[in-house]
Amino acid sequence: MATTIEQQLCACGRYKLPETIKLKGFEYSRRQIFNHDFFAATSFYIRSAATQKSPSDSLNVPEKVVLKVARLGDFLGIPLKWLGRCLINHEKFVLKKLQGENGVPRFIAEFGSNGLIYEYIEGHTLDEGPEVPDDFFERLEDLLSRIHDRRIAYVDMNKRGNIILGSDGCPRLIDFQISWFFCRSFLGSRRLPDFLLDIFRRADFYHLNKHKRRLRGDLMSTQEITQSRRITRWIATHRTGTRPLTGIRRKILGHLYSSGKLCNRDGVAVSPETDPKRRVK
Repeated sequence: MATTIEQQLCACGRYKLPETIKLKGFEYSRRQIFNHDFFAATSFYIRSAATQKSPSDSLNVPEKVVLKVARLGDFLGIPLKWLGRCLINHEKFVLKKLQGENGVPRFIAEFGSNGLIYEYIEGHTLDEGPEVPDDFFERLEDLLSRIHDRRIAYVDMNKRGNIILGSDGCPRLIDFQISWFFCRSFLGSRRLPDFLLDIFRRADFYHLNKHKRRLRGDLMSTQEITQSRRITRWIATHRTGTRPLTGIRRKILGHLYSSGKLCNRDGVAVSPETDPKRRVK
């Protein structure tokens, strides 16, 4: 069956995210699709009360979960399910490394070969514009430091949609798809892993301070604000290499959206990060 260009640009291709899923004997119903881009789709599910076995059973599984499915569909005739499997296995590996850490989603189960399920976090992403408490970024810095202590660089800190203000006022991080674990030695050397980890660690904190400046700059001194604007050599190099590609991608997506070939047909929740109208700006 031929797929449209819109389907090829979505992770699931011609496949649909399931309306219901089963987890440890419980049935969950899909309530919302958070995002569906080229690499992955994430959706929100709630446990159906009719499937509850007993109060003790329900304690072992959360009421609300998130299903993430990595690339399943082909692109321009090239099979990419293998890529999705690599991405989801990598994220699962990182999540398991961080289990027990406050501020990181609880891994629940695998879902087929290209999916995983984790516990839903109550709260709002920074993209939704919540009122950020005075101590939020201080706590976020502490969370990020604890993640780095486990030799993991978050890497995707630039996206405000990945940072959640929990209902308890504490910070949470989601989406560890491109996070990276650095072993203590590589080919007998500790210098290279430590060197790379330090580069990504500083990049993580640069993006954290950028968000703090934009959302709670009133809590920063003039010196801190100045420092938060200093781009490291590695970030500058990355931007030089990726911005032209990003510009081309946005122009293509903008053209497809304007011509009606790229729509929001699967009910993805619109946010500043997922709003298709931003592609034509």
